[in-house]
Amino acid sequence: MSGFMLSIFSKNTRSQVLIAVLMIVLVFISILLTKTLFNRAESRSGSEAQYRNVTMTDAYLKCVDRVSNEYGDELYSYAMDDLSTRYDQQHRRFLVFMNIEVLSGPKNAAESSFVSCQVSVMGAISKFDISVESDVDGGRSRRSKGNPFGFEFN
Repeated sequence: MSGFMLSIFSKNTRSQVLIAVLMIVLVFISILLTKTLFNRAESRSGSEAQYRNVTMTDAYLKCVDRVSNEYGDELYSYAMDDLSTRYDQQHRRFLVFMNIEVLSGPKNAAESSFVSCQVSVMGAISKFDISVESDVDGGRSRRSKGNPFGFEFN
């Protein structure tokens, strides 16, 4: 009879250990699934859903990088136009206006141009335009589309 009790006890102990192990595995799997699903949801939301503290300086530097990429070594100087550069609260964007000088021609003469650059509150350039001087009638021409002043903002 003692052998019978020992075999019943060992069956119960084995089943209890098996249940405990299965519970631990289920908890571990649920933690992994939860972590994986939350990571996917965060990556799908993209950079637009995340907060970024973009300042006027960040917007200006983003525009300077774009001008530098456009002209490379031909860029002689650049400066932000302090009077017209601002944050547009209504459209949630920074409006950056710059005066630049570009070396051109056989004598490397510096030509003045004006740059208008829109930077979103997330730090990406949404519109970029350069207004260059025109020798034809002494006026200005635009390298890209824009209004008569060389800037396109909606």
